[in-house]
Amino acid sequence: MSVKAAGNAVARNRLKRLARESFRRHRARLPARDYVVGCAAGAGKAGRARSTRHAQDVHHLRRVHQEAAADLHRFWEKEAARS
Repeated sequence: MSVKAAGNAVARNRLKRLARESFRRHRARLPARDYVVGCAAGAGKAGRARSTRHAQDVHHLRRVHQEAAADLHRFWEKEAARS
């Protein structure tokens, strides 16, 4: 994941951990394939928190991560159904 796509290192690493954990939870039902997870540009811009807007940015970042987790869950469910 690039800086443009996910924001600063904290945001990128959190998204990576989220993707790995999501995969681990669904691995048993998935077909044996290689999966590559990427993210669209601007997905984690809230990761560049400023002290004056920190609470707003943290709230937005949580929502972005919740949406990413939901998207991954839907993807794994579709993959499991295809096999």
